[in-house]
Parts: sequence; structure tokens; C-alpha cells
Amino acid sequence: MGSIKERREVYDLVNKSRWIQGVWNKEPDFIKFIYREDLILLRCIIRRDKTAGNLVCYIGVPEGNVYYEKDTNEAYIPKFMDFSFTGFAKHYDKEFKGEKKHWYLGFDLGRDDDLSPGLQIFDASTEEVGAKVAEILERVKKEVGEMPKKTYKDVKFAEKLLVELAQQIIKDQKAFIVAKARKGK
Repeated sequence: MGSIKERREVYDLVNKSRWIQGVWNKEPDFIKFIYREDLILLRCIIRRDKTAGNLVCYIGVPEGNVYYEKDTNEAYIPKFMDFSFTGFAKHYDKEFKGEKKHWYLGFDLGRDDDLSPGLQIFDASTEEVGAKVAEILERVKKEVGEMPKKTYKDVKFAEKLLVELAQQIIKDQKAFIVAKARKGK
């Protein structure tokens, strides 16, 4: 199994004063770490979306990796959600020591069934607005049924998901190397 190296957390990058209270108020807004297994190093980043408040995750793969320069359609990894971003990101490369640029695969935890604290309509500033929202929600409930419960994907969840993704990318990279070596024989 691999390990996490050079972990760093940054707090208070996002103004959460208008959001409803929740675990996100005590979480960092930016985390970076390196996931290492054998001689393979992957750059991992978790950052908070400044508007929606959900977490966005990135994993940087070096040149030569099976996922290097793959677009969002080509970088499909079963079991994991679709990537919403693939590309170079100099601003993330600067977070890590070294000159090598990496290709980043990114996904956000602000999907349909995810709670985004910055977008919660229940943080209404007046009772009148709150009453209107309640009325609208009641009509929607009658027409389409119970609304699905949204859950907030916290930092622990994001980090666990990134580590699992890193392990899968490393497994795929090792299989790619073995297949390439067999072709060469």
C-alpha cells in the first residue's frame, strides 16, 4: 500500500459567513498531498468551490502515465465518477516542488445528490422569502414526490476517494507497463 506525503491544509480561503452552519465551517478550504506507492508519485489536491461550497478534487499524473493527456472521455475509470476536468494546471504544479508539469484529472463533489453549502436556499434573510420557498417546495413535493436527500461530501470523504483513485491509477499504470513490456518481447 501507498502513503501520503507532504500534506498541507489551508483554512479561511473562502468566506462562509452567509452559509448555513455545518461541518464545512471547520474544514480546510485547500489541501494538497502527494500519494506515493513504490516509485510512483501522484499529486492530490482538494479545494473548496468559492461559490457553491462543495469540494473539488484533482489528481496530477506525470508524463508517461497511462492517463497523461487523456480527455474527460478517455480518462474513464470504472467505480469512480466522471471527470469534469482534464488538463494542465500550472497553478497546481506550483503548489508542489519540482519543475515537471503534470496532467490533472478533476471531479467535483457538487453533483445532483450532493449538498453544496453555499447554494442552500434555506438560508433566507427574511421570513417572507422563507415562506415562499416552503410554499414552492410543498407544490413540487405534491407534483413529483419526495425530494431526494442531499448529503455533504466532507474532507474525509474527498481524501479517501482521492486515495482510492490514486491506488486505481497506480494499478492501471502497472498493468500498462507490464502489457507494454510483453509487447516488446
